[in-house]
Amino acid sequence: IFNPATWFLYSMYSRGAQIADLVAEYTRQMIVLQVTADYFYCLSLGEYERAVESQLKAAETLQTELEAFHAEGLVTDWQVGEAQLLAQARRVELGRAKRTRAQAKAELLAAMGLSPLAEVTLQAETPLEPQGGTLEDLLTEALLCHRQLQISDLQIEIEREKVKTAFASFLPVLQGFATHMDSSDSFLKYSTYWAGGLAGTMAAFNGFANINEYKAARERRRESFIEREQASLAVMLEVIRAY
Repeated sequence: IFNPATWFLYSMYSRGAQIADLVAEYTRQMIVLQVTADYFYCLSLGEYERAVESQLKAAETLQTELEAFHAEGLVTDWQVGEAQLLAQARRVELGRAKRTRAQAKAELLAAMGLSPLAEVTLQAETPLEPQGGTLEDLLTEALLCHRQLQISDLQIEIEREKVKTAFASFLPVLQGFATHMDSSDSFLKYSTYWAGGLAGTMAAFNGFANINEYKAARERRRESFIEREQASLAVMLEVIRAY
């Protein structure tokens, strides 16, 4: 017996399992991406902190020199005050840079499943090399291989199966049968033979309910196509921004 409901459940289970596998792989990829981004962000903050420390030393040296010149009457009060203000601004900026780096480091450790308070030292040993190829090549690869788009494709397939199932509610349920016959009649040319046939049953037609379900399934499929297009545009924008 061909039962559309049974086939629908099997199809949904199969595609649902594929979506689950893709979601798990996509999650692993996003974790790797997040850890990598946090790693290089911490390294860049470390470089910025060292640059601010160098600027602070230069500002403090300038302040000391101007204060010495002021004692000799060579510079005015406002010049000394300006140097002091510059040194104080560099101290504030250095404190802000240290706090930002500490927070970024804690987020990196948390993304790696470690304690945010762990003492670790980051080494800039991994070179950051841009992906080769033209922008068109990168866009094509992203649209073909991105797991999020593959998940959207499977969701479209699920919605298409729902449309088919809703349409199948109008159709009869078909059942094939076959019977083996054995006869002793002498006038028959063959004493044994097979007889087969096809029978069908149709459920009671529930007009508005069936039609509305079919329309709703078609609308959900259209929405899945729109969401897929939006996801494609989002991936393309991410590739362009990264490029």
